[in-house]
Amino acid sequence: RGLGLLSRDFGPGYLEQDRAARLLLYRGNMSPEWVAYGSDSEEICSAFAEGINSYVDSCNEGLIALPPEFVLLGHAPDRWKPEDVVRVRTHSLTRNATSELLRSKVMALAGAQDGARLDGLRQVLSPAIVPRPVEGFDPAVMTDRVLRDFHLATSPVSFSRARLAAKLDDAGLWTNVTKSDEVVRTPFEEGSNSWAVAASKTTTGRPMLALDPHRNHVLPSVRYVVHLSMPGLNVIGAGEPMVPGISMGHNGTASFAITIFGTDQEDIYVYDLKPDEEDEYSYKGAWEQVVTIKESIPVCGHEDQQVELRFTRHGPVLYKDAENKRAFALRTVWMDSGMAPYMASLAVMRAKTHAEYVSALACWGCPSVNHIYADISNTIAWNPSGAAPIRRNWDGLLPVPGDGRFEWDGYLSSDDGPSELNPVKGFVATANAMNVPQEWSRANPAFGHEWSESSRHETLHSKLSRLKKISLKDCMSLQCSVY
Repeated sequence: RGLGLLSRDFGPGYLEQDRAARLLLYRGNMSPEWVAYGSDSEEICSAFAEGINSYVDSCNEGLIALPPEFVLLGHAPDRWKPEDVVRVRTHSLTRNATSELLRSKVMALAGAQDGARLDGLRQVLSPAIVPRPVEGFDPAVMTDRVLRDFHLATSPVSFSRARLAAKLDDAGLWTNVTKSDEVVRTPFEEGSNSWAVAASKTTTGRPMLALDPHRNHVLPSVRYVVHLSMPGLNVIGAGEPMVPGISMGHNGTASFAITIFGTDQEDIYVYDLKPDEEDEYSYKGAWEQVVTIKESIPVCGHEDQQVELRFTRHGPVLYKDAENKRAFALRTVWMDSGMAPYMASLAVMRAKTHAEYVSALACWGCPSVNHIYADISNTIAWNPSGAAPIRRNWDGLLPVPGDGRFEWDGYLSSDDGPSELNPVKGFVATANAMNVPQEWSRANPAFGHEWSESSRHETLHSKLSRLKKISLKDCMSLQCSVY
């Protein structure tokens, strides 16, 4: 899915999803990209791909039975390239682009003031703020079509009989992300809980760390459990299937866990197109050229299909409204260099001290997460991580004109963010809710304003605070709690 090659094996019903996926592929220089993840990241990813390819070759040679889904669908697995690990970005946890669209639609119907109030029923904002359209943006221009390609690219792959049997003339019909048999996107809200308890507050006299990821059961799985043991490395835990290493687990000395942290890492930009030239858009008083990349997509049973992918300086063009001379593009952290999702885990999983851990987190770009840490030296800590765009003149809650007035001013330095180290209360805990200290929020730009509701966070902190000593059984009970 991530490379945009589904239609090669499954036919025209997947062509539009392939085109959308290619819009969100990383296309930058690979040399600095590898450097961003550590001096040995290319070597690690090469070995990772080589191991997968060895298994694929054994399957193709009949030495190992193919997984049943390949047999049922009548195709063979592909060999991997090391760069595929970091070029694909659509497995990152996405942020508020969809929310920007929904908020705009409410304002278009009810007006800016009443729309902001009504949208508050859908999403409580914290720190509290009243979203307002910036000068030059009309919420009425936003339609569901704007994010169709974004949802296509980031949605799971479905295999209905009708989709597999689609004809080439019907390829354009398979574009809606719905709850039907087309491209299904689950309505379940994912979240996680994690906590670390100091040795002084546990029944074992040792720190405890617990993690409860609330991720859907899907195929392919979003997690895999692995124990990696070799000279100089011994880690066990869970990671992402297409990324080497683990992002949660332990290395015998330090343990680590992640949950979603609500940094706003996406923005929708709206452009005015040149009246007589639709591939130019207004930027800082001049006309700037849209970059067009032409690619050929193989389609099972048909000739290769030619597609055009368009990009502005901010990112991929998701929709061009030719009638009204507008274009819409996505600016997202995870399309920047050095921001391949979870790749910083290569350094994080090898950290043996909190200082090494914090140093490794400085390279963590995507997704934005709470990091919880505990080690055998009785250190526990909370360090939120992930690239946080600095918006000087807007709040990120609505789309903005792409004319140069609304630009990110870099990212917040990881050294400047909030954190907790061995707090007096004896624990650190996260559950996707707004957990940035008020004193920090008052003095710094907001990470974001959209977080999960706080009931899990409040329950977790309440129960951990009440217990004088916490046992493994207590942790298991908390993980199974439905409050």
